[in-house]
Amino acid sequence: FGLVDVEKDYSLRPVDAARWRGQYVWDLIGARGRRVGVLGVPFLASPYPVNGFLITDPTWGEAKAFPQEFSTRIEAKKATGSTWRRMKAMWHNIERERRFILDTLEDTALDFFFFVLSATDYCIHWGTRKELKDAYRKVDHFLSQIIPACKDRQVLVVSDHGCKEATAAFNVGTLLAQLGMLRFRDTSLRGARVELARKAMSLFYRIPSARLLLSLIDVRVTHAWRHALVRVGERALLERIDMKEARLFPIPIAGGSWFGVCVNRVNDFDLGKVDAGSEGK
Repeated sequence: FGLVDVEKDYSLRPVDAARWRGQYVWDLIGARGRRVGVLGVPFLASPYPVNGFLITDPTWGEAKAFPQEFSTRIEAKKATGSTWRRMKAMWHNIERERRFILDTLEDTALDFFFFVLSATDYCIHWGTRKELKDAYRKVDHFLSQIIPACKDRQVLVVSDHGCKEATAAFNVGTLLAQLGMLRFRDTSLRGARVELARKAMSLFYRIPSARLLLSLIDVRVTHAWRHALVRVGERALLERIDMKEARLFPIPIAGGSWFGVCVNRVNDFDLGKVDAGSEGK
């Protein structure tokens, strides 16, 4: 979404809202004198003045808002810790958001309302197949309440992932390694714990008990990238890359996947390799 920066030490930081302010669809609509509302846009971490209200995504901490009094309207919980805690916090937030949305739709002065229901995305990353099916049913039920509440307003239901079944995955980290743009460290864990983790991960979306098995062996497993099948720690995805040798590197997100590519420039990063001249361009 263009809302995350990579620091010199390769840590991630949400960008200041000023970078994209004025270019979002709600900014363009608000500039025409229309009253707008914004809720839960992924990775939007910094509130800023809009012609209406804006409540941020709680991924980076507590939900913040403009005007400030809206920050207490959701009482969102940050989804951290174990998978069970993440899922519990997510459903808590979704239910609070549902109530807020229904209350907000009673405001006839609101011309445009943009909100994100993240339940299905969370369940794809963290849940089992059963939880994912339950999420679709619950979100469908939410929409059955929300759409009638819109009355004569025009409603658009969209997805950032598409709706077709996925039978394959493209992993930019693997491609960059094959092109010689980066090299992985040999940090793979070995032994019975790893083999047990691999087996548990293969069952992750089929049986809920696989989650318990993963917690018992005390390893964190990613499901989207073959070079990071087993990982430990928050930054382990990037730690598996030898940054001294990397010319390009992917930006990691929770769940073991990537959402961008950075040039490892000398002046931009602590272990930069690419000069700012022709090679950088």
